Amino acid sequence: MSRRPRVHNSDKNTLKIFQANVGKIPPAHDCALALADSGKYDIILLQEPCTEAKNSRCLTKTHPAYDTYSPVDSWDSNDTRPRVMTHMLNGVTIVNFYRQPRYDVFLDVLLRWSAPERTLVAGDFNAKHYAWQTGRLEGRGEDIATWATPDSKLILEPSVEA
Repeated sequence: MSRRPRVHNSDKNTLKIFQANVGKIPPAHDCALALADSGKYDIILLQEPCTEAKNSRCLTKTHPAYDTYSPVDSWDSNDTRPRVMTHMLNGVTIVNFYRQPRYDVFLDVLLRWSAPERTLVAGDFNAKHYAWQTGRLEGRGEDIATWATPDSKLILEPSVEA
């Protein structure tokens, strides 16, 4: 279903991006969509979205103000449901990334990828590094930070504006 999203941000040089891991929890997913809309965010990046396959239909939560994009057209189980979303908007590549703890196949692909200019990679990497979180290094945080640093990719902690 295609609908024209309402314009939230009048500054065409700035994108307001809302990002959260909703843990496959329906009320958390609803809350994230409502918060993003009330905050007038342009883009919503959700990891572990609430999804289900019911009567041969693939379902997820949506909001009337936003178009929803999924990396797969259909799924029939928890193993095949979407976890990563990529969007193109005004020449900006947006990669919404989710990495299961201690499962590195997709992270290895991302770390080998040379991101084009005007690319935003965000998500839940299930990793720790001093650049974005206090505490000890964990979950390949050092690998992610090393990948992000040479191209001046910016890693921000939650609630930080660039």
